[in-house]
Amino acid sequence: MRATNMRPSKVANLMNLAEVVAQRSHDAETHVGALLVSNKTGAILATGFNGFVRGANDTELPNTRPDKYPYMVHAEQNLIANCARHGISMDDCTVVCTHSPCVVCMRLLFQCGITEVLYKVSYTDSDKVKEMKDIKVIEIETEEPGIKKLRYEV
Repeated sequence: MRATNMRPSKVANLMNLAEVVAQRSHDAETHVGALLVSNKTGAILATGFNGFVRGANDTELPNTRPDKYPYMVHAEQNLIANCARHGISMDDCTVVCTHSPCVVCMRLLFQCGITEVLYKVSYTDSDKVKEMKDIKVIEIETEEPGIKKLRYEV
């Protein structure tokens, strides 16, 4: 009989993969990874991580706060850009992120057809939580320990 309790669930496996993608970040303080997952097939269609703008010399630019801000692109923004560059539709997909997206990234994801985002690390800033509620985003606990879901409610 094969032991199955060591095998990660699909959601846990996707989060683990997002964490691997996050390791590509040159940000010295925060590594964020994002996956675009098809709701129909479960396939990973695209990835993104927080990093410098495409073509930047990442060995010369600052990678710590606050100097990094003019140069860094969020993982979710890179995910969207990668989809656009390669002609990948984001309709009927879920985004899996290591961290909760910021309000701007949530709006962009909604505009691309995403209605759910799974993530592990939450914002602790109460202003950011209020901003999410203001744009009709609700947080839902999942069956997976430590993983939460954001859903856009209109």
